Amino acid sequence: ARMRAYMRGSAPFIQVDPLVFLSPGAGAEAPSQNFLLHAILHLVCMKENGDGDDIDCIKNDAIHLNKGNRNTGAVSLLSCAIFIARSLQKSSQMVVEGLIEDGMTGKMSNGQLYSKLMEDFQYLWDVFIAPAGGSLSTLSLSVDAEDSLNSVRRLLVSSVDEVLAKNEPSEISAVSIARALTSVELTSSVHGLREALFREYTLNIYPVFRRHIFHEWACQEAKQNRFARHASSDKYLIPSSYNGMAKGSVKRFLRQVELPRGVSLHRPSPKIFTSRGVSLHR
Repeated sequence: ARMRAYMRGSAPFIQVDPLVFLSPGAGAEAPSQNFLLHAILHLVCMKENGDGDDIDCIKNDAIHLNKGNRNTGAVSLLSCAIFIARSLQKSSQMVVEGLIEDGMTGKMSNGQLYSKLMEDFQYLWDVFIAPAGGSLSTLSLSVDAEDSLNSVRRLLVSSVDEVLAKNEPSEISAVSIARALTSVELTSSVHGLREALFREYTLNIYPVFRRHIFHEWACQEAKQNRFARHASSDKYLIPSSYNGMAKGSVKRFLRQVELPRGVSLHRPSPKIFTSRGVSLHR
């Protein structure tokens, strides 16, 4: 990538550690979100196999630019892991605290938290991990990731079936399911799946992304801030790092990309504020 930058006069290569945009705490930060967008769109149109060049990538109906069918499940490597890290595990932690509180007070005042956790697990199952229909089932995963996926499937089904077989009243059943979904075995298994998917992306997909034109565009937008956090006495050798992209980078990026057939951008209609301060969508 560095040699390509020098030869073509393109943006200087900037080393970006995957933790910059994949760590659970990076979700609300604009720099990490902007880089994550580039990585996600690289996955959205990835082809299944084959070798190719990226010369025609702007006008091609693919990101990985080779012969073959688009791998519609590739984006789930990141989206599933990020959903677990930023939503499901946070819900689980809140439910654990709610169960402790309800156990001490003898009341059920955290029913909404239990319902939210069940909805999150239902979403995880339906969208990502279901053996038939889940997006991860369409991928050829490593042995490590496949074992972690099967472990979550097995523990989730057995935990819920064990509670439902007791035929408890709905209120008691909700508490029992919440306890089952926050058990040490299931929690550890879900965490293992998250880590396995992150490893799968970091080792197999991220090196491909770093050679792609989308990464070059990200470096182009980030080049003016690459020395922002470094103070060096050496005026000839100043280390660079990723410190965010220029203002308007996302709009410029999306204007250059042709998404594959069946994928479109969601553009909410502009809001209109009434005389009473109520916002309406056109």
